This record gives sequence, C-alpha cells and structure tokens, in this order.
Amino acid sequence: MSGDELTIQDAPVSYLMSEVAAASASSSGYSGTCTVAYTHTGGMRVKADGRGVAYSLVEFNVVDLSDPLLLRTTEYVDVNQQGTFRTNWQSVDAGVFPAGHDLQCRLANTVTGNVLASSETFPAR
Repeated sequence: MSGDELTIQDAPVSYLMSEVAAASASSSGYSGTCTVAYTHTGGMRVKADGRGVAYSLVEFNVVDLSDPLLLRTTEYVDVNQQGTFRTNWQSVDAGVFPAGHDLQCRLANTVTGNVLASSETFPAR
C-alpha cells in the first residue's frame, strides 16, 4: 500500500568499557561492556555487564560528551561477591540527547561521582 513505511530496529552494538585510572594512578578495577540498541521511535535501550570490586555499588550512566552534566543515570548496580555485575535493559527516550551528539557509557562511584570505567563514543540519533 502506498504511504506504508517500514521501520526497523538496529541490531544491538556492544562497546568496551575500559577502566579509568584513579587520581592515585592505580586502576579502578572496573571494566565491562555497554550494549546499545536504537529503537524505531528514535530512542535507545542500554545495558551493561562486567567486573568490579566485590560488594560495591556503582552508577551506570549514559553521558553526552558535549556537556558532562547532561547525563542519564540508567541504573544503580550492585557488584556481587564474585566481582561481576549486570544491568537490565533501560530505555532512554528520544530527545533526551540531541541527535548527532557523541555519547558514552560510564560507570561511576556512587559516593564521589568519580568515573570508574568508560566506553568508546557512539552517536545519539
């Protein structure tokens, strides 16, 4: 039928989250993978999994690199006794981040806000 429009959802893409050295130049001990899937409505879904310090609590954020204060805390994550963590899929609505801006997934310390691990950049759509 004319006027029908076919939209597809992109396949999820995973980005490595590398540990960030602390101010003392020691490694943070956190690393993992951030998985991003764009939705047909213009938003995205994100999730993370990886390794960290056992029994800690971290914040999983998606950050607009043009303004680090423009972030979306998607989930607080408990690192289990084996030192691993996994979040659920979290939705980020269209328009939260301007199209074309560079985004990054980050794990942050819930007390100090210091970045513990960060991903490669990926575009907002």
